[in-house]
Amino acid sequence: MSLGAIPPSWLLLALLLFGLALVALALWLRRNRRFVGTSTVAEAYDRWTEDRLLERLWGDHVHLGHYGDPAGRRDFRAAKVAFVHELIRWSGLDQLPPGSRVLDVGCGIGGSARILARDYGFEVLAISISPGQIQRAQDLTPAALGHCRFAVMDALALDLPDGSDSNGFDAVWSVEAGPHMPDKQRYADELLRVLTQLRRYALSLCNNASLADDLLQDTLLNAWMARDRFQPGTNLKAWCTTILRNVFFSYKRRSWRSLPLADDTMSEMPATGTESGDMLDLLALRNLIALLPVDQREALLLVGAGGISYIEAAKVCGCATGTVKSRVSRARFRLTVLLSENQASYSTDSGLSAREAMNDLMQQVAALAAKPPAGQAAGAASNDAGRYIPRLQTV
Repeated sequence: MSLGAIPPSWLLLALLLFGLALVALALWLRRNRRFVGTSTVAEAYDRWTEDRLLERLWGDHVHLGHYGDPAGRRDFRAAKVAFVHELIRWSGLDQLPPGSRVLDVGCGIGGSARILARDYGFEVLAISISPGQIQRAQDLTPAALGHCRFAVMDALALDLPDGSDSNGFDAVWSVEAGPHMPDKQRYADELLRVLTQLRRYALSLCNNASLADDLLQDTLLNAWMARDRFQPGTNLKAWCTTILRNVFFSYKRRSWRSLPLADDTMSEMPATGTESGDMLDLLALRNLIALLPVDQREALLLVGAGGISYIEAAKVCGCATGTVKSRVSRARFRLTVLLSENQASYSTDSGLSAREAMNDLMQQVAALAAKPPAGQAAGAASNDAGRYIPRLQTV
């Protein structure tokens, strides 16, 4: 059928529908309003807070919920509260001691902030760009939660000093706020700026909150064990930062030997009621190492079990780096010979069980690393923080 055969009324209707489609498309493309300024964002949040529609529908939390694993039926508001607790456990915040300082960015009407303060004992500063949200959060927060404070503040220009070990925050809590920030790099920079300096440095090294906490714990342990080598009056923060860097480098050298275990793998592991074959093999290895010459044994323990560098091991042993490499190589070769000759024994030390073999090895490493460097008298003060002292406890 030719165009001329189409009735004028149908043609007019088609043009009208096409025009409506264009208008609908234009409205759809304009649905995400461009960022104009912080004041317009604050005004929008103020309006939403004043009419209290979202509060009546969703309660204290304007974010997603957690419905269990596997998922099941759960009250909508209860799922939102459960989500907060799950996120706290996932992030490792529940490992922080009560009294830790937490900054809640984009706090809304304070639902998460109150949970952090009430259920975990944190000292919380919760901020929002909306004066209406902050006022409502303060109205909903009981006087007993005096350690949960609220303030109007722009996350892209935090009115807070740079973090230090005395006034910085131990953690930053921000749920579904980052996607709404027009400058995400500046947002991340501001959050990192107000963290405690050591933790901020740890996060910058590994980009993993849980690992950062582990690095900090090892750093404090190593600093305490090496406290006799710190010279009073010098820069303690710089000394601890150096230790933290060395702890991280040592972790990276050892990380290729570690793989995460899945939950189903963990559930299938044998019970700990008896000595497993791996534990007995470890005890046998410990006993074989005891048969090595002293110089080879020390070098192998420091590099192999302690995970420290050849350079650091050379400082402990008081010899050249090449000498340490040679000793480690000869020690490994000697171990293979002893293994081939079936020299391994599970009962060289009747007072040591297989479960204690690794702790015994690590205690030997710690004893070696605690020795003063060559040429330095025992007990002399030194700021040699470059020598990594491995942890004594193993998992």
